[in-house]
Amino acid sequence: MEGYKQWAQSFSMEWLNELLNSIEKNCSQENCALLLEGCGACHYKSMEHMLEKYVGDLQGFINFMVKKHGQIITYDEAKNIILVDENKSYCVCPINQCMNGKKVSPALCHCSASMTQKMISKITGKEVKSRVVTSVLRGDKSCVYEIKL
Repeated sequence: MEGYKQWAQSFSMEWLNELLNSIEKNCSQENCALLLEGCGACHYKSMEHMLEKYVGDLQGFINFMVKKHGQIITYDEAKNIILVDENKSYCVCPINQCMNGKKVSPALCHCSASMTQKMISKITGKEVKSRVVTSVLRGDKSCVYEIKL
């Protein structure tokens, strides 16, 4: 049974990667983001409890993410735009890390942008929009998401 579980996990990751590649190849960036929005919600649910103490305290959350995760976050209050830079030269997504070094479609980045959008929305109590600005999976130096409040 152990051999089957390992095969099933490997197969599932390959299947997921093919789905992401197909989405990237056949969809606009906007549709790609919409398709992966629910996936971002799935990841967000695993972190939602941690956000409770930051509701209404955007600066406290920013300080936490900078200190705990080494992110670079800038907030332009005049334009109501937050830039979240993961500040890592590798993809931090747990799905990518399970791919054992295989190339993963940059479509996956829309999931991370969606998760970040949901976190900022929870903290600010506002509907916000996100987009991927740069991505390690696209060959960029780090992953950056823009959040419009």
